[in-house]
Amino acid sequence: MPSPAIDDERQPLLPQDEDHLDEVEPSPALKIWKWFIEGAAALKEFLFGDPILICTFCLQFCTYFSKHMVEVPMIKLFEQAICDRYYAAHGELSNASAGPINERLCKIPAIQNELAGLVGWKFTFDALPGNSPLWPSLGKLAQHCT
Repeated sequence: MPSPAIDDERQPLLPQDEDHLDEVEPSPALKIWKWFIEGAAALKEFLFGDPILICTFCLQFCTYFSKHMVEVPMIKLFEQAICDRYYAAHGELSNASAGPINERLCKIPAIQNELAGLVGWKFTFDALPGNSPLWPSLGKLAQHCT
């Protein structure tokens, strides 16, 4: 058997046709990576291309953040007011005028039930301004459905 020539050993095993290289499909990971890079570039252009959009987003974020930061102290104030009124009406505490009522005494079911109802109504009325523009549309939809 003849030994291969030294030049044959340096030749690639697969042909290097230009047409053959065009037929190779990129791997799914490469497709996803290219899609991610193109999407990130488009998002960057969309967000940072318009400063009004950035200002609007920041204003909305600050508004929602401040609204949710107020919720917990407001519920605590509601609970304290309900607790004070409950113990003033029932006269169960002798030191009610001496200072604030202990927080553990406000965790009884009667006070917590009233607080839950009040918070539920508060969330309902907080949602009404956002939902009110939908009411005319819902009426038209109801007329078309019947």
